[in-house]
Amino acid sequence: MKKEVVLDVVLFSYLSRPIFDVYLNGSDIGVASSYGGGRAVMTAVTIPLGPQTLTWRLDGPAGTAGNGDTVTVKNSLSFTADQIPADSHYLGVHIYPDGTAELVSSVNFPEPTPKGEKIYKEKHLHGR
Repeated sequence: MKKEVVLDVVLFSYLSRPIFDVYLNGSDIGVASSYGGGRAVMTAVTIPLGPQTLTWRLDGPAGTAGNGDTVTVKNSLSFTADQIPADSHYLGVHIYPDGTAELVSSVNFPEPTPKGEKIYKEKHLHGR
């Protein structure tokens, strides 16, 4: 039985501010601008199966509260063989404003999640 998988990781941030030093299990998976969806791609990332750790640091204009703070994902993340379709090449890491995240594997380049798409449309496009 496999203990790890190698996938290209695509970072989606639905936060209203930039983030950096995004680490999945200690591996740097990139940076993202505010509402940065699918722009940060790290190739050939080794991902252990089982419980996952995810952290990121907050950025923004000078004086923005929390700049430089490290955030640890609030929900438990796990990645199992059952979550990986045959011929998967990508793992979408989706970070939400409430401090939670989702890991979604896919055969093709990942798309925003329904939750992320809603946040993007409401906050970024419509300013609500």
